[in-house]
Amino acid sequence: MQTQLSARLISIMLLVGVTTAHAQDQLLTTEAYIQQYKHVAIAEMIRTGVPASISLAQAIVESQSGNGWLARNANNHFGIKCKNWTGPTVAYDDDQPHECFRKYATAVDSWRDHSDFLRNNPRYAFLFQYPPTDYQDWAYGLKQAGYATNPAYAQMLIKVIEDYHLQQYTLEGLALEKGQDTAGMAAAIASTLPAPAASSYPSGVFTINHRKVIYVPAGTSLFTLARQYGIKLRKLLRDNDLTSDAPPAYPMLIFLQTKKKTGAHLSHVVQPGETMYSIAQQEGIRLKWLYKRNRMQPGDEPAAGETLVLRGEASHPPHLAKATSRREAGLFSTIMNAAVGPGVDSTSGANADVSAPDTGQAALQPTPPSAPDRIPNPWKRQAPPSQPNGRQIIYHTVVPGDTLYSLARKYRVSVQQLIDWNHLSGTTIRAGQRLIVNASAP
Repeated sequence: MQTQLSARLISIMLLVGVTTAHAQDQLLTTEAYIQQYKHVAIAEMIRTGVPASISLAQAIVESQSGNGWLARNANNHFGIKCKNWTGPTVAYDDDQPHECFRKYATAVDSWRDHSDFLRNNPRYAFLFQYPPTDYQDWAYGLKQAGYATNPAYAQMLIKVIEDYHLQQYTLEGLALEKGQDTAGMAAAIASTLPAPAASSYPSGVFTINHRKVIYVPAGTSLFTLARQYGIKLRKLLRDNDLTSDAPPAYPMLIFLQTKKKTGAHLSHVVQPGETMYSIAQQEGIRLKWLYKRNRMQPGDEPAAGETLVLRGEASHPPHLAKATSRREAGLFSTIMNAAVGPGVDSTSGANADVSAPDTGQAALQPTPPSAPDRIPNPWKRQAPPSQPNGRQIIYHTVVPGDTLYSLARKYRVSVQQLIDWNHLSGTTIRAGQRLIVNASAP
């Protein structure tokens, strides 16, 4: 059985290597990217234990579904830099000009290096104690371990996994490990998935808050839409708080006029699954002003049931979504295209370790002038060195013998604060975890 499995994985790797060579000059949809690399993700899961759903989600985010400059010119699908690397390299403008990134002979080599990076790095050792099917803990664990600077990175991965049903590939990998026949497995899983909800919006152009808007299906070309309505693409993106002109991965509202600073209603009660971005689109209010009126920082997400003001200014910010809300369906229902738009100050968690793949970025990603990205990466935002209030976050790497209670006493905080700051589902912690132990210390 093991010999047959190994032969099958080798065949998969060779097949993917051939198909990527032919697809190099073509823009890939996310669905096409998944079909092209799902078998590699499964093979790497069997080899190293990194869940297929997680590696696929990270690759989609980091490589812009294979359309990013590093993916196309260096076969680097995970944004891994050169530290501790002796192979070929390429210079690329990212957080700093001409940063050094790893270059691979094939895309499959990039996938293998990513798996080894997680498997062999002590910082990520605790992740492999989670069940491979628990993609939520894996996503939050990657953020806790310092993989990314973007404060919403875990929710981004969860959003991608749930939107594209990537969990099915983890399940297929587990079945293959047990020697089970996976023929027809994808179809069986697909039959259990919920059908898309019907739209409550009218067809054609209508108005929200006295501004023209249209409800577009997934995959709509924003470039074509802009030309159809005689709008510059840059203005269309700015008016909708978007930083990427990639076709949306799900149906969404697209405004054809600049949204207002105030809403048509006095307030909005947050429903489960709604985000600041989706609310801004629903109410026809600029995202920057929705944050400002509610005394919130970009990246904050309100808890379900909270009331946001759409006119004037709130006396205090709303309660934010806590760890338990991460398991609600569609927590960041529009985050694929909801990177904070121009004019909004971005906020972030602690800076990622320099040895980690880079996931922090400016609103529009700088690229080498000789080979610009065809699609700006909406995931990349530059992380400031401190919190908006000017206070640093303090981290602690868990060692044997540490408990939440001992850490609470040591850092003079409450156990509940530790749970909230780190999105923990209980009081259990593991050696190697990197925890926030004070989010407000000077």
